[in-house]
Amino acid sequence: MATNPNHATRCYDGQALKQRHPDLSDPFPKDVIPDEIAVAFGRRHVYKLVDVLSLPSSDLASEERARALRYLLGLLSNQESKAEAVGCNTAAPVAALLGDDTNAEVRRLACDTLATLAHLEGG
Repeated sequence: MATNPNHATRCYDGQALKQRHPDLSDPFPKDVIPDEIAVAFGRRHVYKLVDVLSLPSSDLASEERARALRYLLGLLSNQESKAEAVGCNTAAPVAALLGDDTNAEVRRLACDTLATLAHLEGG
C-alpha cells in the first residue's frame, strides 16, 4: 500500500497566530467620541452610527438623530453593509426611535431604515 509522503513531512507548529501577529490592539479604538456623527472608515462605518443611534435622547438632539439616520440609510445601499447592520443588531435602536422620538422626520427615516434592512437578499 502506497503512503502519501506529504503526511510524513508535515511540520506542526504550536505557536498561535494571535501571538505572532504584530498588532495586538483592540479592533476598535476606545478614544472615539461617542456622540460624533461621522462615517467611519472600514468595518466600523455601520457600528459607529448604530452606537450613536443607541444614545439616549437626552444626549442627542432630534436633528442630529435624523442626520445619523440619513448617513446610515446611505450606507445601506449594498448587501455587505446590510449584512453588517443586521449582524450588529441595528433594528433594535432604530425601532425604538419609532415610538420615542417626537420628530416626524426621525420616525420616517427610521421606517425607511427598517424597510431597507428588511430587503436584505439572502445568498
